[in-house]
Amino acid sequence: MLGYWKASKDAPNKVMFLKYEDLKANINLELKRMAQFLDCPFTQEEESGGVIDSIVELCSFGKMKELEPTNDKFKAGKKPSK
Repeated sequence: MLGYWKASKDAPNKVMFLKYEDLKANINLELKRMAQFLDCPFTQEEESGGVIDSIVELCSFGKMKELEPTNDKFKAGKKPSK
């Protein structure tokens, strides 16, 4: 990991180093940083409209567990429901 951290310091416009602790401390700020890094910053309208909170919810562990590829029926080789 040290190599990636150093690369992020040497080329901050090419390598973004994220720490789990920072994500847990302030997920909204880190998501805004990621969007900025990807050159797709959130507009003020998107921020005030709750887009960041929606993304956080959609990427939550709880939401991910609801997806078909992660449920037991799909893993057991049964066809996913339509």
